[in-house]
Amino acid sequence: MEKMIKLNRAENAKKSILWSCTNKMILLVFPFVLRMVFFRKLSADSLGLDSLFSSILQVLNLSELGFSSAVVYAMYSPIAHGDSDTVCAIVRFLKKVYFMIGILILSAGLLLMPWIKYFIKGSDAYPANIYILFFIYLVNTSASYMLFAYRETLLTAYQRNDVRSIIYTLTKTMTYLFQIVIIITTKNYYYYAACLVAGTVANNILIKISTEKLFPEVHGQGNIDKILRTDILLKAKGLMLDKICSVSRNSLDSICISGFLGLAMNAKYNNYYMILAAVVSLLSMIGHSIIGGVGNSVVTETVEKNFGDMKKINFLYMWISGWFTTCLFCLYQPFISLAYGAGMKLSKWSVCLFCIYFYVLEMGTVRGIYSDACGLWWENRYRTAAEIISNIVLNVVLGKLWGINGIIAATLISLIIINFAWGSHIIFIHYFKGISIKEYFIPHMKYAMVTGFVAAITNYVCGMVPYKGGLGIAVMLAVCALVPNLLYIVLFRQFEIYRAAMEWIGAVLHVDRCWFMKWLVK
Repeated sequence: MEKMIKLNRAENAKKSILWSCTNKMILLVFPFVLRMVFFRKLSADSLGLDSLFSSILQVLNLSELGFSSAVVYAMYSPIAHGDSDTVCAIVRFLKKVYFMIGILILSAGLLLMPWIKYFIKGSDAYPANIYILFFIYLVNTSASYMLFAYRETLLTAYQRNDVRSIIYTLTKTMTYLFQIVIIITTKNYYYYAACLVAGTVANNILIKISTEKLFPEVHGQGNIDKILRTDILLKAKGLMLDKICSVSRNSLDSICISGFLGLAMNAKYNNYYMILAAVVSLLSMIGHSIIGGVGNSVVTETVEKNFGDMKKINFLYMWISGWFTTCLFCLYQPFISLAYGAGMKLSKWSVCLFCIYFYVLEMGTVRGIYSDACGLWWENRYRTAAEIISNIVLNVVLGKLWGINGIIAATLISLIIINFAWGSHIIFIHYFKGISIKEYFIPHMKYAMVTGFVAAITNYVCGMVPYKGGLGIAVMLAVCALVPNLLYIVLFRQFEIYRAAMEWIGAVLHVDRCWFMKWLVK
């Protein structure tokens, strides 16, 4: 009888989250330092150009369409069954696909290159040769997928994202340091861009060396059977739309702002978005760390068990998301003033919209993890297509009417109605069958109302801080660390899920007997 292999999900998740947290904490500060140095040593137009090229290449980046996620999903079952031959065949298949993707990215970018100037509103006095710069960014995007990026899927499938985090921390830290030194000493945009290529190549070489040591039995050999190949390709088609949708949110926003309002306004927008994206990236370590374990659980556990786990994880995740939303609401403007100057601030309405954007974006994260673990990308194809189209249309219409606020509002409308509501409906039809979707929607409404109240109270307290500048931010940061979480404990204790979630997290982390966990559960 075939023996089912259950990964040590709790232990692997803890290890992955620990190293992911270390990775995010170290790298969180570098992008902001880099942008501040970039802004002061070069110009706002240079900063806007960097954001524009990154956005364009995110749209072109076919690797981000998520083919690797479909392959990781295909690995869950053979890993659970100890079938290393199938895993080897899948890796070989992905290697071929990634090389083709790299060629397609390079070809599409070269075809687009003559039209780059039309994405920029204003004069032709660019801070550098936009064609040379775009080519360097293009090489950076395409090169990794012609090398060893395909082996990174093994770390996700086997729930060893801690290894990926260590490598990424090392290579990105060195890249950022070299870029900062280059900007300060030479102010040469071309050398700055070339560092991206060097960092990407180094990262992929280290991934190759590490996975060969960790999984010596997994080589790129063998052929997958026709049924598995068809299943992977079908899921990849649905996943392509899903990833296009994710990439298009900020990329299309940035492109529209550059086209309608100019590079300088695009730089302002991306200063705010970069903070939001950094927090999203920080929270994404939770998803990256547990996706392998959730995939294994979907294969080995019941639907009812997985729904119960999802409710507890979702409660804890929305607590964390609500806390970060509150921090953004209170600290956005003071931080932008300190980092870039008061002239780079957007309106208070824009700040509110950015905070709502962040919270709504995170509302569907845990559900999305389970949807990905179930491989429901093809079932989501109409939903993702509708979100892409609505985002494009609303961006143009509302962007022309209300500028940046209209563009953010356009993304919000698509996220709430199509992504969250429709996307949740799909997983309850195809996986959580027989379970009422109200058990998912109603708690989310309660969490959102609590977060709105908590954010308002915390912002009022922060408004009483008499200090300005760095000291003021430090004091407000302390307020944001203490006040929201105390309010959440008081308010969430009334919810049934609170005790179950606290007991569950205590057992997982082996701290259920400590005085603090006992106090939380009381």
